[in-house]
Amino acid sequence: MASLLALATATPEAARAQDEEQEIIENEVYLAEGRALELRSYEDYPGRARDVHTEMHQPQVTIRDDVAWITYYWTDSGRIGEERFTSRGKSTRIFVREGGRWLCIHGHYTAVP
Repeated sequence: MASLLALATATPEAARAQDEEQEIIENEVYLAEGRALELRSYEDYPGRARDVHTEMHQPQVTIRDDVAWITYYWTDSGRIGEERFTSRGKSTRIFVREGGRWLCIHGHYTAVP
């Protein structure tokens, strides 16, 4: 998967071109790459979701030189339209320190039933 740093700094035109080049594997069930795809996934979420409350549980942070990662569980709830939603899961995020700033280069989220 392309790095989030590269995706975050890509121009919209480059992101669209990258998305157009992505091979669709089994209706994108297993592969979802590209800044534009990521933006499309979330661009209307703030307009649809309301009363969202998210909590982080049991965070564990590890730092090794210029690389760090955090694992944690989350719970959240809110409304989309008139429907209430809840979810919970586990997340891992990986960061690198570049130019004195910590940048998230990868995030993985797994829903927990």
